[in-house]
Amino acid sequence: MEARPGPPSEVTISEVRELAAVWARDLDTLAQEMYAFLTARIPEASADPEIAGLTLASCASNVEAVLSMIRHGIPASATEAPVAALEHARRMAARGGGIDATLRFYRLGHAFFWERWSAALVEAVPEPDRLVVAMRETAAFVFDYIDSISTRVGAEHVAEGERRQRRAAIVRADVVRAVLAGEEVDREAAERALGHPLTGGQLALVCWT
Repeated sequence: MEARPGPPSEVTISEVRELAAVWARDLDTLAQEMYAFLTARIPEASADPEIAGLTLASCASNVEAVLSMIRHGIPASATEAPVAALEHARRMAARGGGIDATLRFYRLGHAFFWERWSAALVEAVPEPDRLVVAMRETAAFVFDYIDSISTRVGAEHVAEGERRQRRAAIVRADVVRAVLAGEEVDREAAERALGHPLTGGQLALVCWT
């Protein structure tokens, strides 16, 4: 029987949904393999135990979401960013990581998943016509999922960076006011906030418009 193409970014082929169910039973292994793939290519992914743990958690939560949505025929338009993925983006921003590094996780994760998934589809869907539809539907779904997630985690990364910049600016202003007022301050903390030593003479400029 000829397969009927489904709506954009929605998987209709039964063999594909069955494959997603099979893969879901091996989620931990898939997440570990994706994590190893990413950490071999992105040094920031395992820079410290906290980031490493969040990278693995993000891998697991994203793979789980993709497989669950494929299995149950949920369209990519219903995508929600996993909590672990958003927290991973925030921690990357907190450590000074650029947004490019954060988004690279998703580009490489996409490559990892699709290489293995497309090979598995060839085995799972032997009928050529159905395989063409399965490939087309799944490719559209996975692309739209990654596009949606990367947009959201990218926005969260930028927002966290801006929040931290605002907090740092407030702290610097408070330190300057305290120093100018002759108040006693923690010198080491003040120097960290200002980014320069407070020993010796200090030169300041007062500007206005």
